[in-house]
Amino acid sequence: MKVRDFAKVQPSTCRAEDSLRLAGETMRGVGCGVLPVVGPGDGLVGILTDRDICCALTRLDRRPSDVSVAEAMTSSVRTCSLGDPIVQALETMQNGRVRRLPVLDTSRRVVGLLSLDDIAAAAHVESGKRDDVTWREIGATLHAISVHPVPQLLGRAS
Repeated sequence: MKVRDFAKVQPSTCRAEDSLRLAGETMRGVGCGVLPVVGPGDGLVGILTDRDICCALTRLDRRPSDVSVAEAMTSSVRTCSLGDPIVQALETMQNGRVRRLPVLDTSRRVVGLLSLDDIAAAAHVESGKRDDVTWREIGATLHAISVHPVPQLLGRAS
């Protein structure tokens, strides 16, 4: 199976110069927590998650309408293409510890979005029919993404 068999095509996007308010409204409107950030020619320049918005607003202590997507987005983005094997995309998610990958064409334009949730949902519906992706691979990917070191608690005795 290939990425094209699982990815959502034509995802909503935003631009680096957009405000976090506009990006948040877009996320709410389409029911997602991530937007690929595109630049001139609709090429990928970053990714923005709902967590990025929360952390930026906390760090900057400004109104969402006064903060640009560029101030919050992640510019180093793991990606895949429609023709990549799904197992390769799962490995990319594991290595990058990310749940979602923008799907790019050969010109680095966003043509889709692949999420671990979509892979798991499709594997469940097609259980037993898909030989290329297993529950073990999905579970290993989720585990790799979810394992976080326990942060040091400031001001607490051990």
